[in-house]
Amino acid sequence: MNTLQLGKYQGFGNDFLVAFHVAGSDTELANLARTLCDRRRGIGADGLLIGESAADASAQMVLYNADGSRAEMSGNGIRCFAHALLGRRGDTPPAELLIATDAGQLTHVGPIEPDGVQAGRIYVVANPQKLARLYGVTALTRS
Repeated sequence: MNTLQLGKYQGFGNDFLVAFHVAGSDTELANLARTLCDRRRGIGADGLLIGESAADASAQMVLYNADGSRAEMSGNGIRCFAHALLGRRGDTPPAELLIATDAGQLTHVGPIEPDGVQAGRIYVVANPQKLARLYGVTALTRS
């Protein structure tokens, strides 16, 4: 029998199941998402987030909606994923996590208490290079 370790996270009203290193084809993972996310017969969630290793990022996030369709990204989902990833790593949270998604690489920034960002507040920057070029910023802080 296979064992699947899941966490359930909530971000601004959306709830997600998060699992890391789940073997299976895209079709099998879509079916798994439909089964687990069913609110009557499963655990119930808006989506299933699968975390994998990534050579050029902190992790790869793949999102399956509750209906089994694959989505490029979810702002609330990536917040939940980043929280789960930091908990899994068990080390001091870095200022940034680079998370690869189907929408490209996204930077999760926060919580960064020493720089003024409230603990627990998370920012997601879709294109940090463009942000830096347009606004001359290298880090996000809250004033």
